[in-house]
Amino acid sequence: MNGERELTVKAVAAGVVLAIIFGAANAYLGMKAGMTVAATIPAAVIGLALFRLPFYRGGVLEQNIMRTAASVGEALGAGSIFTLPAFLLVDVGGRRLWTDLRDHFWETTFILLAGGLLGVMFIIVLRRPLCVDSDLPFPESTASAEIVKAGQQGGERIRYIFGAMGLGALLQLLKSDKGLLLF
Repeated sequence: MNGERELTVKAVAAGVVLAIIFGAANAYLGMKAGMTVAATIPAAVIGLALFRLPFYRGGVLEQNIMRTAASVGEALGAGSIFTLPAFLLVDVGGRRLWTDLRDHFWETTFILLAGGLLGVMFIIVLRRPLCVDSDLPFPESTASAEIVKAGQQGGERIRYIFGAMGLGALLQLLKSDKGLLLF
């Protein structure tokens, strides 16, 4: 067994912060556009950059903990935005089941907690067939692993990752109203 650290305070703290950010972003996007995005690959890139900072250095296992926590946060946000509005729409015997979420805070909390725990239990069982033994050419976990490997090797591969991220940001800026003015 190697001596590399995995479950550290800095990995968990960064994962929780990113889980909150990605969860909030997904909740907003889901309510606004009716769709969500996966956060695994962006979290892997952020982890790669974060754990290369001199004051925050960390290993691959710490990056994996942080990426997984961030990914779970966005998934919980997506699960809540697709589930909770249904309770507001349910009509039982000509009467709404819930009229607002404020009166059902504890039920909402329990539903989200139960859904999150159930999701964690299912992924423990399904991780191997869906991620490890999957014969898909580029599943998301494989892509995240390649990002982490590129970070370990450094050099040209890491420049491609950050170059692609910068190009994507530039294109996104140019698509916006302010980007058109800037151009």
